[in-house]
Amino acid sequence: EYDAAQAIERFGLSCSTSEFLALWQQRMTELISQPGSIAMNEGFDELYMKARSRGLKVAVASSSDGAGLRMKLKNGLLVHSKVVSSLSQFDLILSNDEVTKHKPDPEIYLLAAKTLGVAPESCIVVEDTATGVLAGKRAGMRVIAVPNDYTRLTNDFSNAHHVVMTMSDVAKML
Repeated sequence: EYDAAQAIERFGLSCSTSEFLALWQQRMTELISQPGSIAMNEGFDELYMKARSRGLKVAVASSSDGAGLRMKLKNGLLVHSKVVSSLSQFDLILSNDEVTKHKPDPEIYLLAAKTLGVAPESCIVVEDTATGVLAGKRAGMRVIAVPNDYTRLTNDFSNAHHVVMTMSDVAKML
């Protein structure tokens, strides 16, 4: 909702936040419905393998709804990854469906840590939005921002502990 309000203001759109979100959801569903339709973040495989080699738990905590998130992961990550072939290879996948408060509230990250049995301060959050960065920071976690092509232009990542270009850069920090 926060990002929708920002987009409406920034681009001078004449619609409500709920109208914007409904149109955004419809368009995103169209875009992500085909296998391979979503590019994988550069360096994901390297980051995943480095995390696993260090014995770290790997989770997804997304602002997307559950169905949309799983569709994105299946039609993007699972199609392109050379190391992850099933969603079961994540220790946990959480969406907005599992929480009552959305990012920038830290609820989703705190739930992830609790479910995984990990102290929040020992977690590393990799985020591509300013709202996600703020949520991770409010959860007391170390936050590394990896802006995407859109958020790089529209979001302020000054709350992140580090801002890098790719997930390969994150892997080097582990």
